[in-house]
Amino acid sequence: NILNVSQLCMATEAIKSLGKYNITFNKACEVINNSSGRSLMTQERIPKDIINERYNYGFKTGLMKKDVKIALEIIGENNIMFGNILNLLDESEFKYGEYSDYTNISKLFLE
Repeated sequence: NILNVSQLCMATEAIKSLGKYNITFNKACEVINNSSGRSLMTQERIPKDIINERYNYGFKTGLMKKDVKIALEIIGENNIMFGNILNLLDESEFKYGEYSDYTNISKLFLE
């Protein structure tokens, strides 16, 4: 799950950044999905839950945060994800609630 939510955040941030060049979310996903950068997030979560503003995949933010904490304990502090993804989950949980769907974390990049 740490890879799941990290990929969702990275993909959303990348796609949002392409908007500076007038590249739509749909076009960005299409191009990414035809390249080596594709992932479940760009193929499923972003088109179905983020672009359509559904934010209801069915996995709660609080549960994702719990899983990420466990993963970070296993990985240790000297890693690329330590702090960053947990801080984003904390912010998402604060803004949208522990029982909100974890895909709401994408809103942090879109606001």
